[in-house]
Amino acid sequence: MGLALLAFLSFTAYTYFQVQLCLRANLETLLTDRAQRIGKFLLQNVAQTGEGYVATEIAGRYSPGEDLRFIRILRPDGSLLYLSDTPKKKEFEPADIPMASEPVTGYSSQRLDFPNGFHMVVVTLPYYVGEKKYVIQCGETAMRNRKVLWSLTEALLLFLPVFIVATVGGIYFLIGKTLAPVDRLTTAAKEITQHNLSLRLPETGSGDELERLTQAFNQMIGRLNEAFQHSSRFSIDASHELRTPLAIIQGELEVIIQETQEADARGKMYSLLEEVRHLNKIVNHLFAISRLEAGEAVLDLARLDFTSLVHRVEEQMAVLAEEKEVSVIWTSDLSVSLDGDSTRLKQVVVNLLDNAIKYTPSRGRIELALSERGGFASFTVTNTGAKISDEALPFLFDRFYRAGSHRSDRESGAGLGLSIVHSICSAHGGSVTATNEPQGCCSFTVRLPCTHKAKKDSYVIQP
Repeated sequence: MGLALLAFLSFTAYTYFQVQLCLRANLETLLTDRAQRIGKFLLQNVAQTGEGYVATEIAGRYSPGEDLRFIRILRPDGSLLYLSDTPKKKEFEPADIPMASEPVTGYSSQRLDFPNGFHMVVVTLPYYVGEKKYVIQCGETAMRNRKVLWSLTEALLLFLPVFIVATVGGIYFLIGKTLAPVDRLTTAAKEITQHNLSLRLPETGSGDELERLTQAFNQMIGRLNEAFQHSSRFSIDASHELRTPLAIIQGELEVIIQETQEADARGKMYSLLEEVRHLNKIVNHLFAISRLEAGEAVLDLARLDFTSLVHRVEEQMAVLAEEKEVSVIWTSDLSVSLDGDSTRLKQVVVNLLDNAIKYTPSRGRIELALSERGGFASFTVTNTGAKISDEALPFLFDRFYRAGSHRSDRESGAGLGLSIVHSICSAHGGSVTATNEPQGCCSFTVRLPCTHKAKKDSYVIQP
C-alpha cells in the first residue's frame, strides 16, 4: 500500500508539473501569436496609418486595461511607441515592467511575480518592417493557469481517498487470492503428523515456484514416512524378538531358584530374576508403544463411563497412597462418558496416578478432576511436591526420559510410562500435557474426544 501510495503521489506530482509546463507553453504561444499579429497587421503599415492608429487598434482589439493584458512597443531607436494602460484595479503598473534589454535578437520570455501576489508572463520578440526593428512585448496574467492548476489539485485530492480504498481492496483481493494456496498448504501441513505420513500436501497445478516447493515437501514427507515406518518396524521386531528369550530366561531362573538350596545362591538368583522382570517390562512397554505409534495396535472402541473407570483405578491404588500417607482428593465429580478402549484408558489412569503417588512426598496431596467442554473430556492429576524443571517439561513424554536425576533409577522407572500415556492418548485422537502450577504443584491433563470420529486424515488404528 505504501508503494502504491508513493506511486500515486509521484504520478500526481509528475502530472501537476507537466500540466503547469503545458499551460505555461500555451500561454507563451498565445502571447507570441498576439505579438506577431500586432506586427503583421499594425506595424507593417505604420508609415501609412500612423502611430495613433496603432494605439487605437490595440486598445480596441485587446483592451489591455480591462483584461489584465500588457502590451509595449518600442521604436527602432528604443523610444516608447505604445504602452498599455494601468488596469482598473491596479493589479500591476505597466511602466514598472522591465523593458527589453538591448539588443533584442530573438524570442524570449519571463515570469514576473509582483508583491501583491499577482503573476504575469511576458514574451519579447523583434519585428522588422523593412530594415527597421521594432520590439514588441506582450504579457498576460497567469491567474487562469493557477486556477486550472488548483482545480487539478482539488480533483487529485478528491480522488486520493477513492484511490486508497480501491487500492486497498484490490491489494487485499489479489494478495488473498495469491496466498490462498499457501493457506491451504499450511492447513494441510498442520494435519500431517507421525500417524498419517501417508497424506500429501495438495499441489496447486500452477507450474510455478509454489508447486515446485509443494512437490519438494511431498517428496520429503515420503522419505520421512519411509524412515518412520522402518524405525517403527525395527522397534516392533526387536521388541518381539526379545520377548521370547527374556520369557525363557525368566522361567529358567524361577526353576533354578526353586531347586537351589543355598541361601547365598538363591539371593543372587532372586536379584537376577528381578532384573530380568524389569527388562521384560521395558520390552513389553516398547512393544506396546511401537505398535500404537505404527497404527498396528487394535483398539476396542466402545462407549464407556470414564468417571467410573477413574474411580475404580483410584480405589485399587488407594493402598499405595495409604502406604505413603498421601491423600487423594476429588475436586470435581462430573459424570463423563466417551468412546474409547477401556483397557488402554485404564493404563493411562494407572500410569498417571502411579507417577503422582511416587513423586508426592509423605503426607502430600493428589487432586483428581474431571470436566467436559467443547466435545472433549479432560482428566487432570495434580500432586504436591517439587515442580518439574522448565527444561524437562518439553521432554517428559519422550521415551526413556526421566526428570529428576536425584531419584534412583528403580524409583523413577525406565522412563516409558508417560510415553505410553502419550501414545494411547494420540491413538484416541487426544493429547496429554504437563504444567507447573503457580502454587508449586505439578499437573498432568489428558484431553480425549467424547465421540470417536474416524477421518481420512486422522489417526487410524489398523488391525
